[in-house]
Amino acid sequence: MKKRYGLLLVLASIGMTSCGLFKNTSEESLNRIDSTGEKAGGSSDSPSSVTPGGYSDGYEVGEGGSYIDSSKETTSDSEYAYESGDAPIEGGKTSDGGMPVEDTPAVGPIDPIYPNPRARLLTAASYDDNEEYEYWLGLNERNQEGKCYFDKYKELLSFNTFNRIELTLPKFIHAKVELLNSQNDVIFTTFSKRDGKAYLFPEEHYEQANVRITYLNKDNEEVSVIKEVKDGDEITLESLENKANSIELMFVIDATGSMGDEMNYINVELNDVISKVQQLNPNTNILTSCLVYRDKGDEYLTRYSDFTSRISDTNDFISNQYASGGGDYEEAVDVAMTEAVNKQWGTGSSTKLIFHVADAPAHHSDFPIWNKAVIKAAEKDITVCSVVCSGASKDAEYGMRSQALLTGGKYIYLTNDSGIGGYHADPNVKEKPVVEYLNECLIRTIDGYHNGVFQDPVPANTQKQ
Repeated sequence: MKKRYGLLLVLASIGMTSCGLFKNTSEESLNRIDSTGEKAGGSSDSPSSVTPGGYSDGYEVGEGGSYIDSSKETTSDSEYAYESGDAPIEGGKTSDGGMPVEDTPAVGPIDPIYPNPRARLLTAASYDDNEEYEYWLGLNERNQEGKCYFDKYKELLSFNTFNRIELTLPKFIHAKVELLNSQNDVIFTTFSKRDGKAYLFPEEHYEQANVRITYLNKDNEEVSVIKEVKDGDEITLESLENKANSIELMFVIDATGSMGDEMNYINVELNDVISKVQQLNPNTNILTSCLVYRDKGDEYLTRYSDFTSRISDTNDFISNQYASGGGDYEEAVDVAMTEAVNKQWGTGSSTKLIFHVADAPAHHSDFPIWNKAVIKAAEKDITVCSVVCSGASKDAEYGMRSQALLTGGKYIYLTNDSGIGGYHADPNVKEKPVVEYLNECLIRTIDGYHNGVFQDPVPANTQKQ
């Protein structure tokens, strides 16, 4: 739906952070849509059309370095993606139902920096909605005025994250957990993580439910038991630790034009992460792969480098990618995630991870396909961690948080602390996580899922950038 914005953005020098960025923003300007309907940095004709300041021609530089938004029309099927006042105020403080306390002026970064790409430049924070599940529910529950933070998305978009059953099993047993209905049909399947957690998401609420748990007993025999459970139960099993010393790692990357402000940095960071994971786990069999995607009508829809133990092959593939195309806001996320989940993953107890790096969701009509791919990821023991880049709007936040929640993954988002690229809107979270280097965050996350213990984040020292 087309909308016209004529908002004048006036930025004063007072209130900037040490990185030259302001707090209290709405998403209307943060998506930086230009007159063609593309996000800033997007072009189907060139590898990247990002201006030195990270903005498209839709913004004019005003007095004192402020940005003025000329009246533009946007072209997107996202009716709710760019409404003023969508972003939570600083600190995520909300009124009842998770709604922002007040609409805040739309502002953007001043003089973003573009140093030569190297590892440990981008900054990020990691959040786990399964650990703060009640807060997640609050973002989707309507207040007395009939509003909530994710207004309309619960009904409009198909992710079902609202009837979770959390179980705690013995650590390291890698059990298959199947939720059964009254006819003993399987309605949701997942696997326990190394820390013993298993998350089930039925479409309706169950006070009590039956689950079938398949695992290795102490005689190394595969057995299945059916237990009646409720949310929060701890389950005791005479089981054998089943910790395969292997990691299967896939990066799924949005390579459309709007990623142009950060793509080169992302590529360098991921290459370094892959190499460091190998160095830190010399006795672990590590397979890596990468799938990049754009949108229908672009030069390509997806490109893929298959799982390989030759880390250099994946690194070379990532290094050769650049941002281009896209056109409208939403991208072919549904196609990319469906392909990613259906690749040749192992069937054993290896650590299987997808890091989905993106700044935009699927087209709203394709959310059911995206949701189906995520449910299948849980069935195949694949954990999806979202890595959200600049310019992401609320429907992207909703989708990327949902896919992490459903598979027991992390929601990782780039922050403004590095000063690199366009504006990064903070998500609405209960408590803002520690800002760390993206590089170290990804390594820490991989290690946590593989070894069952997540180390505390080390704060990024952005003063030394």
